[in-house]
Amino acid sequence: MAAQPEPWFERRIKRGLAALMALRMEGHPPADTVEATAKVWVQALWPGRAWVEALDADRIGEAFRQITLHETRWPTPAVFLRYLPARMPQKSLPPPAQTAEEKERARAILAGIMEALKSKRTINESGQN
Repeated sequence: MAAQPEPWFERRIKRGLAALMALRMEGHPPADTVEATAKVWVQALWPGRAWVEALDADRIGEAFRQITLHETRWPTPAVFLRYLPARMPQKSLPPPAQTAEEKERARAILAGIMEALKSKRTINESGQN
């Protein structure tokens, strides 16, 4: 994560705050302080998190959308974080391919286990411990 906020992040926050300003929610900041408000939000939200545009840009937009639907007062960054959806799970890597040698070794181990279980069952069925 970069020490300075990335431009995409600042743009997303500014866009979300602009949408909230248009609603004139109770407690909204004065119009001439929107730039300063956006800076404070970015400074509050950027550090301590690994923001990645491909993973987070849509989440940020969705958080602001949810705020517009559910809040009547101007939100704080903490409220924004409560509305921020979880990241979509990343696709797992496929298991590594086994070599023919590894497959044969696994088969031999399983065959040994099966043989041990068969001999144990035979002993138990004959009444021995």
